[in-house]
Amino acid sequence: MTTLTGVCVTTTRSETQLEVYSLGDSPVAVLMTSGELLILTPDNGLGMPLTSYVDSLIGSVGTPFVKFLALPGRPIGIVAMSDGVTNSCTSAELRQFLVQAIHDLGARRVTLRSLAKYFLDDSASDNYSLALAYRKLSTKSAIRLLERLQ
Repeated sequence: MTTLTGVCVTTTRSETQLEVYSLGDSPVAVLMTSGELLILTPDNGLGMPLTSYVDSLIGSVGTPFVKFLALPGRPIGIVAMSDGVTNSCTSAELRQFLVQAIHDLGARRVTLRSLAKYFLDDSASDNYSLALAYRKLSTKSAIRLLERLQ
């Protein structure tokens, strides 16, 4: 059994349109320029039953979660992750990590995997994954954003 998540993004000067598809409970979040982190997909970690997933023998089970969303402006990053990430940190910690990771990925040669491993400090279960699409942040922008989050 596995879970799958996909995000289609369309941007214009004034807004970003997202189509989010999810089988299972792998959360998708959007980090906005304001520093706000929007969680877009449901998570069964709060006692809700897992109602959709992919089974290797029979294919997809249940109905995928689909969400269409228009956001004002352009997000800094869109992240899809597994429960191993969200069960290991708060939303505030995740938001701060994403700002720092986007800056570090744009500024020097590091991998998201190494940053996530350091961030989670090996406290995540072996079932964690993280995928991040982002636009570069200058050092000045990253510092301003991190100061706003304090």
